[in-house]
This record gives sequence, structure tokens and C-alpha cells, in this order.
Amino acid sequence: MENLLEIWKQICESNLFNFVVMLVVLAWLVKKFNLGDKIEQGRHKVEQAISESEKAKEESLSRLYDIQENVTKIDEQMSEVFKKAENNAKIIGNKLIEEGKIQSESIKENSKKTIDANIKTAKTEIVKETAQEAMTLAEQYIKSELEKDPTLHQKYILESIDAIEGLGVEI
Repeated sequence: MENLLEIWKQICESNLFNFVVMLVVLAWLVKKFNLGDKIEQGRHKVEQAISESEKAKEESLSRLYDIQENVTKIDEQMSEVFKKAENNAKIIGNKLIEEGKIQSESIKENSKKTIDANIKTAKTEIVKETAQEAMTLAEQYIKSELEKDPTLHQKYILESIDAIEGLGVEI
């Protein structure tokens, strides 16, 4: 029995025994606290997190590519908008220039017509004033001639009657 105790003592002091005891205690703890399931659940959660992060990464990359494509399209669209705006500005500018030329010609034409009308009015006024002056001078001349020679009065009356009869007007 002493041998048995000696063997038992050596076993207890040996690392192998301690290792086996530790394994038994660990196995009992694993069963008691259901550590295998908890480790499996943790592993499953980590796998899910990795899977979700990969999906998020793919979605982010997809959105990044879409945004990059949209940025490229925006540059092209802005270029097209600028070209259209430039063309519209040129067209409107040309129309404004044409309208300005047309209005300028119209103003020249109207000014010329106004000047011509004013010239005609001035000529008519001058002719009218000249005729009135001529009539006044003629009247003064005739009166002075009649005062100098009273027989002329009768002569002018007869000449006027003859001129009127020559026109076919009866008195």
C-alpha cells in the first residue's frame, strides 16, 4: 500500500496529472456553462458581422462607382448646358443686333421723312409769305400807279373784264 501511496504522490506531483485534472475541470466547466454553444454563437455573430461588413463594403463600392459615373455625367451635362447657353447668347445677340439695325434704319427713314415734311412746310410757308408780300407790293404799286394816272383805273377794269370773258365766265 505504501507503493500505492508513493505512486499516488508521484502522480499528484507530476505535470501529467495536473494537466488531466485541469482538462477534467475544463470539460466540466464547458458542460456546466454551455461554453461550446456560446463559442459557437460568438463565432456565428462574428461571421454575420463579417458578412454584413462585406455587403456594406460592396454597397459602398457600388454607390461610389455610381457617384463617380454621375460626376462624369454632370461634367458632360454642364459642358452641354454651357454650349447651349453660349449658342443661345449668340442667337439672341445676333437678333438684338438685327433689331438694332432695323430700328436704326427705321429711325433714319422717319427722320428723313420728318425733315422732308419740315422742308416742304417751310417752303410752303416761305411761298405763302412771299406771295403775300408780292400781293402787298403789287397792291401798293397799283395804288401808286393809279394815283399817278387815274385813267389806268378804267383800263385795268376793262382788261379784267376781257380776261374773265375769255375764261368763259359770265358777269
